[in-house]
Amino acid sequence: MPDKSSAMVHTQYLPFLSLSWEAGGYSWGSAILAFLYREMCKAAKMSSVDGRALNADIGGCMVLLQSWAWYRLPFLAPICPAPSEFPLATRWRQRKDRALDHKVTLAVRMLIDMCCESEFIWRPYLHEDVFGLIPERAYEDAENWCSIMPLIHFALVEMFYGNRVLRQFGFHQPVPAAPRNMDELEQIDTRGKTEKNWPLTHWIGMQFETIDQAKSAIKLYNIRKSVHSKVTRSTSEKYVCECTQRKEQGCNWKVRVSKKKRKQNIWELSVYNGPHTCCAVGHRQDHPNLDSTIISQTVQPIVQASPKVTVSTLMAHVKSVYQYEPEYKKTWRAKDKALKKLHGDWDASYNELPGWINIMQKYNPGTIAVLETKPYYKNDRVVADVRQFHRHVLLLAVIQDGNRKTIPVAFALVPREDTDSCKFFLQNLRKHFFRHNTVCLISDRGSGFLSAIESLGSRFCSPKVEHRYCLRHIAANYHGRYKKDYERKLILRMGMFHSSS
Repeated sequence: MPDKSSAMVHTQYLPFLSLSWEAGGYSWGSAILAFLYREMCKAAKMSSVDGRALNADIGGCMVLLQSWAWYRLPFLAPICPAPSEFPLATRWRQRKDRALDHKVTLAVRMLIDMCCESEFIWRPYLHEDVFGLIPERAYEDAENWCSIMPLIHFALVEMFYGNRVLRQFGFHQPVPAAPRNMDELEQIDTRGKTEKNWPLTHWIGMQFETIDQAKSAIKLYNIRKSVHSKVTRSTSEKYVCECTQRKEQGCNWKVRVSKKKRKQNIWELSVYNGPHTCCAVGHRQDHPNLDSTIISQTVQPIVQASPKVTVSTLMAHVKSVYQYEPEYKKTWRAKDKALKKLHGDWDASYNELPGWINIMQKYNPGTIAVLETKPYYKNDRVVADVRQFHRHVLLLAVIQDGNRKTIPVAFALVPREDTDSCKFFLQNLRKHFFRHNTVCLISDRGSGFLSAIESLGSRFCSPKVEHRYCLRHIAANYHGRYKKDYERKLILRMGMFHSSS
């Protein structure tokens, strides 16, 4: 990372480059971003006296910042006849500057202020001239692009808020929460601290909004390092983990996260004994810390884009990310958690049913709704203003118009497909829909349905109601027994054949 001279680099990086086989294991990208973010913060500070910038110069990887701006703000970019190449920043080597003097700050600010939304390119790398140039390795760890995480560069700590630029990744951008106050961390510098262990310094005091975030961070650390840990204490105030090889190999790795009431109940890492001194256990097919919660966080973008994605596809994705292959059942639970996080769970959805019914009746006159509930008991006592609603099976009634188009007319959510549920559905159909007309009921003739018809008596008997078997159910039952798809199609054709006497 060059300093403000744009030509010199600090000697603090040399120890990390001395061992070439270890240099690739460091997160250089996050360090570059942390340093660039801090330099941009310094350059943005204005004097309260004359309104001028306190720091006229700026350090860091300015090529990255400039290329990022020119790809997304093409009205500021110079004219460049050369085609794109990888790395993408090299495209601007043969540029022809516009008439605009790029050193005039006011002119640039005016252009930015006057640009409309369509002039900002959120996803320039999807352009056909660019997309094919980007290697596949650039998309590794893509699940972290939307994350909220700290970027560390020795003493510098800057937060990366991927949730504030979701449109760059093709997602809808909701109103994000307020960013974390970093004033305390911005006071830390490297002056007079050449021997300080910065990784350990940043570990101690790391804060999490919830205990779930702290648990996920510990699990991900163990997965990345191919080590295991176990929970030795978990209360409402503390959460402690130790290495599973503490007795066998004497590894004293330990972390403790505590709840700080004076800091608005933020969870803070108060103890860190590390790193692991044990030998990594032989690489297993699965990792005990790779649970359904971690997997759900990893596959959530995929589930959001394609809710019908198969579990086997998600298993392959998780394996490509963590080099571990999770169990099918664990991945299925992870997909279920991801769907609940995206769309809400069943209880929350059904709690919205009364409001949804009111809206339907208000904006669709003639809509009829019948909601049967039961009292809700807790500790053998009835809870006031709370009703219990059982739901498991959907009963649906459809009709066919003169154009042979199927139209749904009624549905019911019932506990099960038994006599009482079918009777409730049929009674309301007769009461609210076909009151005087002679109708034909086509059904699968299930036991619950037949019992309900028998108990309803003459109201559902000929000539008022004619009963027929559902042809598709007959064909499905035949195929389920004989497994011959061709004969199933023949049965459908036989049933649809029109005969005349």
